[in-house]
Amino acid sequence: GMDDFEGTPTIRYHLVMPALGLVAGDRMVVSPSLFGAPASNPFTAQSRKTPVHFPHTQKTVDRITIEAPEGYAMGELPRASIVREGPFVLVTGFENLSGRLVFSRRMEIDAAIWPMGEYPMLRTFFEKSQQADRVVVTFLKESSS
Repeated sequence: GMDDFEGTPTIRYHLVMPALGLVAGDRMVVSPSLFGAPASNPFTAQSRKTPVHFPHTQKTVDRITIEAPEGYAMGELPRASIVREGPFVLVTGFENLSGRLVFSRRMEIDAAIWPMGEYPMLRTFFEKSQQADRVVVTFLKESSS
């Protein structure tokens, strides 16, 4: 659907990432927001002298499935989160689907220009979004009995 302006473009791919998680003892910690977690907050200044211009409004939806590593079982999943500040929305969710971790993330930026007087709301949204994107899931080593 990349050349169809009426439809929604979708990109699907399969990755093998041997170093996705951090192993500590009998636990493996994974950050399932593969695209959001490593991103830095673009709005760290306390104030702005000009409005923020986004290239366009946007809505992105990620659905990431992570298979439990061999010998590990998924621990308790984090709660879903909703971050909403005016026209900015981030929704994340976690699901255990037959032993696979399914992480969903939807971000909407429904403003092309953001006034400098309302910059604190924008900054707060991106701070909270960064926190939500950095939530981790723990896999526990299965006992061999």
